[in-house]
Amino acid sequence: MEASKRAFAVIELWGPQNDVDLALAFLVENGSTGVEEDPSNGRHKVYFPASIPSAKMTDELETTFSRVSYRNLPELPDRDWLSEWKQSLTGLALGERFFVHPTWQASPEIERTILRIDPQQAFGTGLHDTTRLSLELVERWLTPDASVLDIGTGTGILAMAAANSVSYTHL
Repeated sequence: MEASKRAFAVIELWGPQNDVDLALAFLVENGSTGVEEDPSNGRHKVYFPASIPSAKMTDELETTFSRVSYRNLPELPDRDWLSEWKQSLTGLALGERFFVHPTWQASPEIERTILRIDPQQAFGTGLHDTTRLSLELVERWLTPDASVLDIGTGTGILAMAAANSVSYTHL
C-alpha cells in the first residue's frame, strides 16, 4: 500500500500503572508500532497499522486487562514523522557552556560552544536526564590535564563536551 494511503489505528489506555504496563507490553508484542505517553494525564496512545484489527486488541484488553480502561481514537493518516520531528528541533542549551544543535540547521550566533550532532529520537538530542546530568559533571569536574574515555558514545555529545574541556591527544 502506498505511504500516502496508509493509516494507523490508535487506542488510548489508562488505569493502574502496573496493569497499563502489562497491557502495553501485550500490545507491543502483538503489532503496535509505537506508544506515546502523555505525562499530564498518565494516558498512553498505542499505534497499530490499520491492517491489524483494533477490535481484536480491544477484545483482549477487556478480557485480560480488566482494570485498564481504553477507547479507540480516530484513525491517523501516515505522515513523514521523522521529518516533522526533525523540524521541531531548534537546539538546546546544555550545561553552562554548551549548545547542542542539529547539523541540518545553520548555527546560531550565541556565546556558547556549539556541539553539532545528528540527534536520534530516543537518545542523542541532549534532552535525556542522563545526558544532561553527565554533561554537568563533565563541566564541573574535568581539569585540563584529565584523560577521558567515552564508552558507549551515541551521538557524541559527552565526548565533544569533554574534548572542549580538556587538552587531548589523539591516540
